[in-house]
Amino acid sequence: MGACVIYTGPGIPHLGIVSGTSSVDDVLEAMATENRRTGIEAVEGMVENLSASSITADSRLFDVGSNKSICGAEIQDLAYQFTITPGDERVRFDYDLGNVQTNLPSGFKIVSKSVRGISTEAGTTIASAGGVSGGFEVSDSRLPVTVLLNYGLTTPCGKLELRGSVTLLANDPGGTYAGLMSVADTRGPVTDTTQQELNEMMAAEISLIKREVFYSISQPLDVATTIGMLRKEIEELNSKVKELESR
Repeated sequence: MGACVIYTGPGIPHLGIVSGTSSVDDVLEAMATENRRTGIEAVEGMVENLSASSITADSRLFDVGSNKSICGAEIQDLAYQFTITPGDERVRFDYDLGNVQTNLPSGFKIVSKSVRGISTEAGTTIASAGGVSGGFEVSDSRLPVTVLLNYGLTTPCGKLELRGSVTLLANDPGGTYAGLMSVADTRGPVTDTTQQELNEMMAAEISLIKREVFYSISQPLDVATTIGMLRKEIEELNSKVKELESR
């Protein structure tokens, strides 16, 4: 058995270490025990105060929340209603954004409203409105016309814009349709995502799916609804084509 080496450094009373009496082995064991106890207490404190907002989520998000802040994800694809009524050498366009305004989350405030009829050929504004609901008439000679619906918002995340688009065409059979507002998010993609933000984005995506399913099954499968669905698809394709042409 090796000789016992006596510790001659400063005493450490709270560990029971006495200079000149305790062995070096006793000192090392006492300090290791203390370090373990301190580490366990630190971890217990972290776990006790742990919240989703303090955890960084490094998971791949794929397209969840892409190009949208948390606030943008909350309001994507809100539905509005519009009606197209053909007349004698003119077309009337009426809209109702009441559902959009009613379903804005707490902390979201509308700061601007704009509904404009833009000549597709000339690119100039030929009609406008600004209320929650309203409308205007367009002469057949000015068609086709693109109606742009814009809601400027302030939110807890910053400024956002809700946008809708409807194309008025000659010989349109008319009808009442449901449109969906898209989100123009000036904040850009979410980075350094916390677990809380990821949870909120997932909840927003689930809410979006439920809304789209609801509107899909609640619309009667008649000619007017079919035309409305086709109209939306055509407008989205036209928008993508214009975006590619501008590059």
